[in-house]
Amino acid sequence: AFSKNRFLGKGLEILNFNNKYEIISKKNIETLGDYNFPTSSINNGSFLYNSFFYLQNNVYKFGLNKISLDGQTQWTRSFETQSKYIYPWDINYSLSHHILTSYSIAYEGIFGTFARVLKVDTMGIEVWKSDTLMNVESGGAAVWMTELSDSNIFLTYKVNKFFDPEFFDLHPYPPTFIWLDKNGKKIKEHVIRMDRKHDIYISEIEAGKGDYFFVYGQVSSRVDQTNNLHGFITKYSNNGDIIWTHTYRHPSFNKEDY
Repeated sequence: AFSKNRFLGKGLEILNFNNKYEIISKKNIETLGDYNFPTSSINNGSFLYNSFFYLQNNVYKFGLNKISLDGQTQWTRSFETQSKYIYPWDINYSLSHHILTSYSIAYEGIFGTFARVLKVDTMGIEVWKSDTLMNVESGGAAVWMTELSDSNIFLTYKVNKFFDPEFFDLHPYPPTFIWLDKNGKKIKEHVIRMDRKHDIYISEIEAGKGDYFFVYGQVSSRVDQTNNLHGFITKYSNNGDIIWTHTYRHPSFNKEDY
């Protein structure tokens, strides 16, 4: 478990549990700054790679940490040291044995929130940063990412179309799908156009074992002032064609209570 210990001023911790959920060991991760917070973590079978952000002198910084499975820190590095806001969302171990991290970022003196992907090697050295992707709804809009079987990178976030006249009668914050090539250059983009009474919340994306990927989340439609909610899973081909989609809801779901 990669967690925040609020009893420590800068307490990021890795906890190792047995199958009875008893703590076997606990290790601290040290960072700079006045405040920090953990976001995502992956295990490639040999090491844990952990992302976090921290605040130092009123500047947000994005950090990555590599730690062995016995709790020994290999390195801790920081990136994007000039942002006024940053939040790492997703972390992947790539087909080329690098680390990919997606994050949202805002820059001093520039309006809006942006999305980027960072690729580093296993020593924490930057390989590339992606193109800066515009119009993220807000700093709290998740930027989910996965690497596809063809080495392209797929990511999604809610885009801000509030001032776009084409979306005057449509939902102003729809999800957008973006494909990057293996060097972080944007290939294409698809914005989901939907009625204002509908909404889609994407909670995770995941590459499949072939030339396809999955998108998970929640769909809602507003009928008679009530939100009708369903979970969904959609399977896409790597180029974005829908293979199948299903919605789900527990049989005892009661929209008045839950």
